[in-house]
Amino acid sequence: MSTLPRKLLGLLLCLSLAGGLTGCSAGKVKKYKVSGTLKQGGGPVKGSDPAGGPPAAGAAASGVMLSFYPAPEGARPANPAAAGLQNTYAILQPGGEFEVPDGQPAGKYIVVVHSFAQGPQFPDSDRLKNRFSFQKSPIEVDIDGDKVLDIDLDKYAPVGVSP
Repeated sequence: MSTLPRKLLGLLLCLSLAGGLTGCSAGKVKKYKVSGTLKQGGGPVKGSDPAGGPPAAGAAASGVMLSFYPAPEGARPANPAAAGLQNTYAILQPGGEFEVPDGQPAGKYIVVVHSFAQGPQFPDSDRLKNRFSFQKSPIEVDIDGDKVLDIDLDKYAPVGVSP
């Protein structure tokens, strides 16, 4: 066997060992269970129905959508997706109970709520008038362990508006 293949084999072996030692075995990020209730006017948010929740979970087009975005440092960008902020949807039940299916990593999150009369493809149909959109939502939560949240929309004024 020539020295070139042996050197290449040795280099590949060193790289694979180094990769295993420097983070490949670091494992997954710890996620915490996040659940609770979403209310308005003393009851479930209008538009909640048996299929409520994210479109990926088979939600009705006219249902309530509840999601969590990582809070950015500084001002909120106009387009969170373009800024690399990925939201996580909660599954919302008819009575207002919700759960984030796979949990959330520790951190600060902006809670976004929409209640679309005609579906998310018609943003002007939000019964909440976009008061709880990414740019305007005053609801922020710190996830530092398993959380049960009681979110009553009547208790919040939009960002920049006094209650």
